[in-house]
Amino acid sequence: MFVDNMVLRGISLTLALAALAANGHPFGNVLKLFSGSLISCVVFAIVNCLISHNGASVIFAVNRTKFTWEAVVFGVSIGLMIAGTAFWCLFITDESSSDDLVYLTGKTLPKFSVLITVTLRYIPEIIKTFRETLSAQKMLGVYEGRKFYTRAAVTSKTFMTVVERSLEDALETSLAMQAKGFGTRGRTFARHKKWTVRDTIVCAATAVAGVLAVLGNALEWVSFEYYPRVVLKTEGIPGVVTIVMCGVLLAIPAVVTAEGRLRWKIYLSKI
Repeated sequence: MFVDNMVLRGISLTLALAALAANGHPFGNVLKLFSGSLISCVVFAIVNCLISHNGASVIFAVNRTKFTWEAVVFGVSIGLMIAGTAFWCLFITDESSSDDLVYLTGKTLPKFSVLITVTLRYIPEIIKTFRETLSAQKMLGVYEGRKFYTRAAVTSKTFMTVVERSLEDALETSLAMQAKGFGTRGRTFARHKKWTVRDTIVCAATAVAGVLAVLGNALEWVSFEYYPRVVLKTEGIPGVVTIVMCGVLLAIPAVVTAEGRLRWKIYLSKI
C-alpha cells in the first residue's frame, strides 16, 4: 500500500491471489477476483487520464487536451494497489479468527484485542441481524404498501432497532467479560500453542525478507517513476535483491497455507 512501485504492486496482487487459491478458494472465485482487479485497473486508468494530463508520451489529444501513456500507467498502478490490498485483507479475514487475535494480544494488550475483535465482528453481525429482522417483517406483512417512502420508513426503523439490539448485546458481552476477569493478571487462556522449529524458520525468513525489502525501498535501491516518463530504476544487485525479497515476503503466506493444507490431506488419507 505504501510502496509507490507498480512492479511490486503487481507482485503483491499476484501473490495475494495465489494465497487465496492456496487457502481453498475455488478457481472460479479467484478468476472472478482477478477479473475484478483488471476492471478496477481500467477504471482508474480512464479516470486518471481525465484528471491528469502530465507525461511526455501523448496517446492522442482532444481540443488541446492531452491524454498520456504515463497517466494510464499511474492509474493502473492505483488499481493494482487497491485490489492487492483488498485481497490481502480478504486472506487475513479467512485465515485468522478473533480467537487468534485474543490469544496473541490478550495478555499484553487486552483492551486493544477486544476493540479489534469487536470491530471485526460488529459489521458482519449487524448486517446479518438486519437481514433477518427485515425478512421477519416481510413475512408479517409489513411491506404490503409498495410506495417508496413507506419502504424507506420501515427500513430506517428496522435499522435503528438492529443498532439498539447490537448496543444491548455489546453491554451484555462487556459485563460477561468483566465477570470472567478478562484483562486482569493471572488469567489463563484455553488455547495453548507449541513453538516448533518450523515456526522459527518461517519467522526468521519473514524477518530477513521484511528487513531487506523495507531497507531497499527506503534507500531507493529500486524505484518506479511515472512522470515525465515511465522508468523502473534499480541500483544493480541491491535493487534485484530488493525485488526478490519483496516477492519472498509476499509468497510466504501462500507457501505456508499450501503446505498446511497438503499435510492435512496426507493425514486424512492415512486414516
